[in-house]
Amino acid sequence: METTSISITDARTQLVDIRDQRRTKIDDVRSFERERNDLRKERDDRNNKVKELFQTARDQREKRDKINEEVALNKQMRSILREQVDEINESMKVLEGKMDGMGVKRYKKGVSDRIRQLEFKLMTTPNISKDEEQRLVEEIESLSEEFEKQELFREVKDEHRAFHNKLRSLRLEIRTHHAAVKTLAQQSQQHQETMIKSIEEAKKLRDEADAYHKSVIEVSTKIKTLRDTIGDLSKEGDRLRRVLGEETRTE
Repeated sequence: METTSISITDARTQLVDIRDQRRTKIDDVRSFERERNDLRKERDDRNNKVKELFQTARDQREKRDKINEEVALNKQMRSILREQVDEINESMKVLEGKMDGMGVKRYKKGVSDRIRQLEFKLMTTPNISKDEEQRLVEEIESLSEEFEKQELFREVKDEHRAFHNKLRSLRLEIRTHHAAVKTLAQQSQQHQETMIKSIEEAKKLRDEADAYHKSVIEVSTKIKTLRDTIGDLSKEGDRLRRVLGEETRTE
Protein backbone atom coordinates (compact mmCIF):
# COMPACT_ATOMS: atom_id res chain seq x y z
CA MET A 1 0.00 0.00 0.00
CA GLU A 2 1.34 3.39 -0.98
CA THR A 3 1.94 5.86 1.85
CA THR A 4 -0.30 8.51 0.13
CA SER A 5 -3.27 6.14 -0.31
CA ILE A 6 -4.22 5.77 3.35
CA SER A 7 -4.99 8.31 6.00
CA ILE A 8 -3.57 8.33 9.50
CA THR A 9 -7.04 7.59 10.91
CA ASP A 10 -7.54 4.63 8.61
CA ALA A 11 -4.06 3.34 9.35
CA ARG A 12 -4.64 3.51 13.08
CA THR A 13 -8.02 1.84 12.74
CA GLN A 14 -6.50 -0.96 10.68
CA LEU A 15 -3.64 -1.30 13.12
CA VAL A 16 -6.06 -1.73 16.02
CA ASP A 17 -8.03 -4.25 14.01
CA ILE A 18 -4.83 -6.15 13.17
CA ARG A 19 -3.84 -6.21 16.82
CA ASP A 20 -7.26 -7.61 17.75
CA GLN A 21 -7.06 -10.21 15.00
CA ARG A 22 -3.53 -11.15 16.01
CA ARG A 23 -4.55 -11.50 19.67
CA THR A 24 -7.51 -13.65 18.68
CA LYS A 25 -5.33 -15.82 16.45
CA ILE A 26 -2.76 -16.23 19.22
CA ASP A 27 -5.54 -17.31 21.60
CA ASP A 28 -6.71 -19.76 18.96
CA VAL A 29 -3.16 -21.13 18.61
CA ARG A 30 -2.89 -21.64 22.35
CA SER A 31 -6.28 -23.36 22.41
CA PHE A 32 -5.28 -25.63 19.52
CA GLU A 33 -1.93 -26.35 21.21
CA ARG A 34 -3.75 -27.48 24.35
CA GLU A 35 -6.01 -29.62 22.20
CA ARG A 36 -2.99 -31.05 20.40
CA ASN A 37 -1.29 -31.85 23.71
CA ASP A 38 -4.40 -33.69 24.86
CA LEU A 39 -4.57 -35.59 21.58
CA ARG A 40 -0.88 -36.48 21.81
CA LYS A 41 -1.40 -37.77 25.35
CA GLU A 42 -4.31 -39.94 24.27
CA ARG A 43 -2.29 -41.21 21.31
CA ASP A 44 0.81 -41.92 23.41
CA ASP A 45 -1.21 -43.62 26.16
CA ARG A 46 -2.72 -45.96 23.60
CA ASN A 47 0.60 -46.63 21.90
CA ASN A 48 2.15 -47.51 25.27
CA LYS A 49 -0.78 -49.79 26.03
CA VAL A 50 -0.36 -51.39 22.60
CA LYS A 51 3.29 -52.17 23.42
CA GLU A 52 2.25 -53.72 26.74
CA LEU A 53 -0.45 -55.81 25.09
CA PHE A 54 1.85 -57.10 22.37
CA GLN A 55 4.42 -57.99 25.04
CA THR A 56 1.68 -59.83 26.94
CA ALA A 57 0.77 -61.66 23.72
CA ARG A 58 4.41 -62.68 23.21
CA ASP A 59 4.68 -63.90 26.81
CA GLN A 60 1.44 -65.87 26.49
CA ARG A 61 2.64 -67.41 23.23
CA GLU A 62 5.90 -68.54 24.85
CA LYS A 63 4.01 -70.08 27.77
CA ARG A 64 1.58 -71.76 25.37
CA ASP A 65 4.41 -73.22 23.28
CA LYS A 66 6.23 -74.48 26.37
CA ILE A 67 3.07 -76.15 27.65
CA ASN A 68 2.41 -77.65 24.20
CA GLU A 69 5.84 -79.26 24.37
CA GLU A 70 4.86 -80.82 27.70
CA VAL A 71 1.59 -81.98 26.16
CA ALA A 72 3.47 -83.64 23.31
CA LEU A 73 5.83 -85.41 25.75
CA ASN A 74 2.95 -86.70 27.86
CA LYS A 75 1.17 -87.93 24.74
CA GLN A 76 4.32 -89.76 23.61
CA MET A 77 4.73 -91.38 27.04
CA ARG A 78 1.05 -92.35 27.05
CA SER A 79 1.43 -93.92 23.60
CA ILE A 80 4.54 -95.87 24.65
CA LEU A 81 2.80 -97.16 27.79
CA ARG A 82 -0.25 -98.22 25.76
CA GLU A 83 2.04 -100.22 23.47
CA GLN A 84 3.51 -101.93 26.54
CA VAL A 85 -0.02 -102.70 27.77
CA ASP A 86 -0.86 -104.29 24.42
CA GLU A 87 2.33 -106.40 24.56
CA ILE A 88 1.58 -107.57 28.11
CA ASN A 89 -2.03 -108.41 27.20
CA GLU A 90 -0.74 -110.61 24.39
CA SER A 91 1.70 -112.32 26.76
CA MET A 92 -1.09 -112.90 29.29
CA LYS A 93 -3.27 -114.49 26.63
CA VAL A 94 -0.42 -116.88 25.81
CA LEU A 95 -0.04 -117.78 29.49
CA GLU A 96 -3.80 -118.23 29.90
CA GLY A 97 -3.82 -120.63 26.94
CA LYS A 98 -0.90 -122.48 28.46
CA MET A 99 -2.70 -122.81 31.81
CA ASP A 100 -5.87 -124.04 30.09
CA GLY A 101 -3.83 -126.73 28.35
CA MET A 102 -2.33 -128.04 31.60
CA GLY A 103 -5.55 -129.62 32.76
CA VAL A 104 -5.17 -128.08 36.21
CA LYS A 105 -8.30 -126.42 37.46
CA ARG A 106 -6.87 -125.07 40.68
CA TYR A 107 -3.83 -125.44 42.86
CA LYS A 108 -4.26 -128.13 45.53
CA LYS A 109 -2.46 -127.73 48.83
CA GLY A 110 -0.90 -130.65 50.70
CA VAL A 111 0.10 -132.75 47.65
CA SER A 112 3.79 -132.66 48.56
CA ASP A 113 2.95 -133.60 52.15
CA ARG A 114 0.91 -136.54 50.88
CA ILE A 115 3.81 -137.70 48.71
CA ARG A 116 6.18 -137.60 51.67
CA GLN A 117 3.71 -139.54 53.81
CA LEU A 118 3.37 -142.27 51.18
CA GLU A 119 7.13 -142.45 50.65
CA PHE A 120 7.65 -142.74 54.41
CA LYS A 121 5.00 -145.49 54.63
CA LEU A 122 6.59 -147.35 51.73
CA MET A 123 9.99 -147.29 53.38
CA THR A 124 8.93 -148.04 56.95
CA THR A 125 6.14 -150.62 56.58
CA PRO A 126 7.54 -154.07 57.39
CA ASN A 127 6.47 -157.08 55.37
CA ILE A 128 4.56 -154.89 52.90
CA SER A 129 2.81 -156.91 50.25
CA LYS A 130 3.73 -156.48 46.60
CA ASP A 131 0.23 -155.31 45.75
CA GLU A 132 0.33 -152.70 48.51
CA GLU A 133 3.82 -151.68 47.45
CA GLN A 134 2.72 -151.40 43.82
CA ARG A 135 -0.32 -149.36 44.86
CA LEU A 136 1.80 -146.98 46.92
CA VAL A 137 4.35 -146.54 44.11
CA GLU A 138 1.63 -145.85 41.55
CA GLU A 139 -0.07 -143.35 43.89
CA ILE A 140 3.27 -141.64 44.56
CA GLU A 141 3.97 -141.42 40.82
CA SER A 142 0.49 -140.09 40.13
CA LEU A 143 0.76 -137.53 42.90
CA SER A 144 4.27 -136.57 41.77
CA GLU A 145 3.00 -136.00 38.22
CA GLU A 146 0.13 -133.96 39.59
CA PHE A 147 2.52 -132.02 41.84
CA GLU A 148 4.81 -131.22 38.90
CA LYS A 149 1.83 -129.98 36.88
CA GLN A 150 0.67 -127.90 39.80
CA GLU A 151 4.12 -126.45 40.35
CA LEU A 152 4.39 -125.56 36.68
CA PHE A 153 0.84 -124.20 36.81
CA ARG A 154 1.78 -122.10 39.84
CA GLU A 155 4.89 -120.75 38.08
CA VAL A 156 2.83 -119.79 35.04
CA LYS A 157 0.12 -118.34 37.24
CA ASP A 158 2.71 -116.33 39.21
CA GLU A 159 4.05 -115.00 35.93
CA HIS A 160 0.49 -114.19 34.88
CA ARG A 161 -0.10 -112.40 38.20
CA ALA A 162 3.14 -110.43 37.77
CA PHE A 163 1.94 -109.31 34.34
CA HIS A 164 -1.42 -108.37 35.85
CA ASN A 165 0.27 -106.26 38.53
CA LYS A 166 2.43 -104.62 35.86
CA LEU A 167 -0.72 -103.81 33.89
CA ARG A 168 -2.23 -102.07 36.90
CA SER A 169 0.91 -99.99 37.29
CA LEU A 170 1.04 -99.11 33.59
CA ARG A 171 -2.64 -98.17 33.50
CA LEU A 172 -2.12 -95.89 36.49
CA GLU A 173 0.77 -94.21 34.66
CA ILE A 174 -1.38 -93.89 31.53
CA ARG A 175 -4.16 -92.23 33.54
CA THR A 176 -1.60 -89.88 35.09
CA HIS A 177 -0.25 -88.83 31.68
CA HIS A 178 -3.77 -88.57 30.26
CA ALA A 179 -4.83 -86.30 33.13
CA ALA A 180 -1.70 -84.20 32.58
CA VAL A 181 -2.54 -83.87 28.88
CA LYS A 182 -6.05 -82.64 29.70
CA THR A 183 -4.86 -80.19 32.37
CA LEU A 184 -2.01 -78.86 30.24
CA ALA A 185 -4.26 -78.59 27.19
CA GLN A 186 -6.66 -76.44 29.20
CA GLN A 187 -3.78 -74.23 30.36
CA SER A 188 -2.51 -73.97 26.78
CA GLN A 189 -5.99 -72.95 25.61
CA GLN A 190 -6.15 -70.27 28.30
CA HIS A 191 -2.81 -68.83 27.20
CA GLN A 192 -3.97 -69.02 23.57
CA GLU A 193 -7.17 -67.14 24.36
CA THR A 194 -5.31 -64.50 26.39
CA MET A 195 -2.81 -64.06 23.54
CA ILE A 196 -5.56 -63.61 20.94
CA LYS A 197 -7.50 -61.25 23.20
CA SER A 198 -4.37 -59.15 23.80
CA ILE A 199 -3.61 -58.95 20.07
CA GLU A 200 -7.18 -57.99 19.22
CA GLU A 201 -7.25 -55.31 21.92
CA ALA A 202 -3.83 -54.04 20.80
CA LYS A 203 -5.02 -53.72 17.19
CA LYS A 204 -8.12 -51.84 18.31
CA LEU A 205 -6.05 -49.44 20.44
CA ARG A 206 -3.53 -49.01 17.64
CA ASP A 207 -6.36 -47.96 15.32
CA GLU A 208 -7.49 -45.48 17.96
CA ALA A 209 -3.92 -44.21 18.34
CA ASP A 210 -3.68 -43.78 14.57
CA ALA A 211 -6.92 -41.80 14.63
CA TYR A 212 -5.58 -39.56 17.38
CA HIS A 213 -2.33 -39.13 15.45
CA LYS A 214 -4.33 -38.09 12.40
CA SER A 215 -6.13 -35.53 14.57
CA VAL A 216 -2.76 -34.30 15.89
CA ILE A 217 -1.63 -33.71 12.31
CA GLU A 218 -4.87 -31.92 11.46
CA VAL A 219 -4.60 -29.65 14.52
CA SER A 220 -0.89 -29.06 13.79
CA THR A 221 -1.88 -27.96 10.28
CA LYS A 222 -4.40 -25.55 11.75
CA ILE A 223 -1.75 -24.19 14.13
CA LYS A 224 0.68 -23.69 11.25
CA THR A 225 -1.97 -21.89 9.22
CA LEU A 226 -2.76 -19.65 12.18
CA ARG A 227 0.93 -18.95 12.80
CA ASP A 228 1.34 -18.04 9.12
CA THR A 229 -1.68 -15.72 9.41
CA ILE A 230 -0.25 -14.22 12.60
CA GLY A 231 3.02 -13.67 10.77
CA ASP A 232 1.22 -11.94 7.90
CA LEU A 233 -0.70 -9.77 10.36
CA SER A 234 2.53 -8.87 12.12
CA LYS A 235 4.08 -7.82 8.82
CA GLU A 236 1.00 -5.74 7.97
CA GLY A 237 1.12 -4.19 11.44
CA ASP A 238 4.77 -3.30 10.96
CA ARG A 239 3.96 -1.74 7.59
CA LEU A 240 1.12 0.36 9.05
CA ARG A 241 3.33 1.52 11.88
CA ARG A 242 5.88 2.65 9.32
CA VAL A 243 3.13 4.46 7.42
CA LEU A 244 1.99 6.19 10.60
CA GLY A 245 5.56 7.23 11.32
CA GLU A 246 6.03 8.68 7.87
CA GLU A 247 2.63 10.43 7.87
CA THR A 248 3.34 11.91 11.29
CA ARG A 249 6.65 13.36 10.11
CA THR A 250 5.03 14.99 7.08
CA GLU A 251 2.34 16.76 9.11
